[in-house]
Amino acid sequence: MMPIYSKSKLLAGKLFLLLAILCLGLISLWPVSGYSASNKNSSIQLTPEEAAWLEANPEIRVAGDIQWPPFNFSEDGVPQGYSIGYIEMLAKKVGLNVKYVTGPVWNEFLEMMKAGTLDVMLDIVKTPERQEYLLYTPPYVSNPNVILSRSASAYKSVEELFGKTVAVTAGSFYEEVLERDYPQINILGVADTFETIKAVSFLNADAAFGETAAIRHLMKKHLTTGLVISGELKMGDPELALLHIATRKELPHLASILRKGMAAVSEDEKQAIHRLWVTEEDKVDPVDQTIDLSEAEKQWLKQHSVISVVDDFAWPPFTFLDEDGNMAGLASSYIRLFGERLGVEFRPKFGRSWDQTLDEVKSRQSDTVPLLIPTKERETFLSFTKPVISFPLVLATRNDSSFIDSLDDLSGKRVGVVDGYLNDKRLKVGYPAIEVVLYGSVSEGLEAVDGGEIDAFAASLGVIEYERSRLGLDNIKVAAPTPFVDNLSFGIRKDWPELVSMINKVLDSITDREKTAIKNTWIGITFTLGTQIGTIVKWTVPIALIALVFITFIVIWNRKLKTEVIERMEAQRRQAELLRELNFQQFALDQHSIVSMTDSDGKITYTNDRFL
Repeated sequence: MMPIYSKSKLLAGKLFLLLAILCLGLISLWPVSGYSASNKNSSIQLTPEEAAWLEANPEIRVAGDIQWPPFNFSEDGVPQGYSIGYIEMLAKKVGLNVKYVTGPVWNEFLEMMKAGTLDVMLDIVKTPERQEYLLYTPPYVSNPNVILSRSASAYKSVEELFGKTVAVTAGSFYEEVLERDYPQINILGVADTFETIKAVSFLNADAAFGETAAIRHLMKKHLTTGLVISGELKMGDPELALLHIATRKELPHLASILRKGMAAVSEDEKQAIHRLWVTEEDKVDPVDQTIDLSEAEKQWLKQHSVISVVDDFAWPPFTFLDEDGNMAGLASSYIRLFGERLGVEFRPKFGRSWDQTLDEVKSRQSDTVPLLIPTKERETFLSFTKPVISFPLVLATRNDSSFIDSLDDLSGKRVGVVDGYLNDKRLKVGYPAIEVVLYGSVSEGLEAVDGGEIDAFAASLGVIEYERSRLGLDNIKVAAPTPFVDNLSFGIRKDWPELVSMINKVLDSITDREKTAIKNTWIGITFTLGTQIGTIVKWTVPIALIALVFITFIVIWNRKLKTEVIERMEAQRRQAELLRELNFQQFALDQHSIVSMTDSDGKITYTNDRFL
């Protein structure tokens, strides 16, 4: 018979082998990083007639490049935008090929639909006149209509424009509705939305009608100032804010196929396109953007129609130059709002270093500096607006650097800062044991950290995260906070207190939603202090699963051992009882009997005392 402990060992070995196989299976199933998911398109069920039409007409002609960003426009001759992405997704779902027709303007595209030389229109509003020759899908996006005016004479309703001239895109639904319902308004038809903006800016029209996202996008792109979205355009029918896809009336099978494709589009797919093309600023609902200015302030603005903005434009995402050399960043969005709501032009001046920037406002060669930290020294030549945004100063290190909790852990270490910025003085005065190394920009400093030239780099959290992402520095992490917080304001030359007051009024007029939209447009921060959460999850989850399996094994094994110990103790107890019983019986015999024991050969092997 096999001993009990041998059976236990055999059972334990089998259990251990089973658990090891399970652990290896868990590891093999766990992805190395991130996650992957397959998204198979839903199967579109077509009628025999629709399938036959599709087989006979695999390619559709679609109006592309109507110069209407962010929905339908072109870059380097390639149509793109929200609506282009949407129709391509539909085409893929139903098995269609898209051929874009470019060149004509909006009104000409409509005439092509009537003539049968174009199959599909995007970005189109449903009206009674158009329904005579078009078939519509359900709406795929909402884009509120607004009134665009000059800041000095803002119109908030259609009725206020009676007797005035309004610029609209020729052939647009605005033209149809105005001709039918508002004959008191003079119509100026132009080629596209940007032309309507120019008509108001150049005094050829009193106002323009357009869609929120398109107007905001074009004004930001072309740095248009002096104009303001003065109100929401309400023309009686809320459906006028909905955009559809339309086919020619003689193509009912195509219209039906597109509707089925739209029904198969998931909410996640819609949101993915939305995030790609429509910024947070574009999505902000229209609000009353006019500012209540005193007569003295209005007169001051007339005398100062152009206000210069000077900076080194080397501090992304707050101030920098885009790929076309234009002013970009969070400050640019605020500057655009200042220009729109005050009705003046804020004109950037490029090609200056930071020291040159400060020298120019000291000597009053320039008027404003965007987003800097107020200090006692700077207050001698600048007045500051209310704070616009705040960010903590943090430390960036390599991922493999030793743990640091604060600036105190960097005594004797090399820490980089941007030359001329306030952080240089902060570290030298507050932390003299740190060796401060100066760099020309944040990007240079982060690359120095990545290359091991310095131990850490100190800068605003928003700046570090933006540059780290832009440069693809995956070996850099935000390691620790500092006691400093950057409260950023606009600096205005000291002899212009009037402008400070008016900019503060604009800042007060900006809604929380607008502020959030501006911040989300330029600053998308995902960070952790020290080890990144992705890394923690990536390794700890599988390790925890493995540990759980082994703990379970140990618990089961311990319970088995405990059972065996109890069984052995019970056997030993019974054996002891039997021995005691035997001893007792031997004692009883010794007391009352003569006892002897012999082996098989008759030899005596045991006698008690009474035998003697």
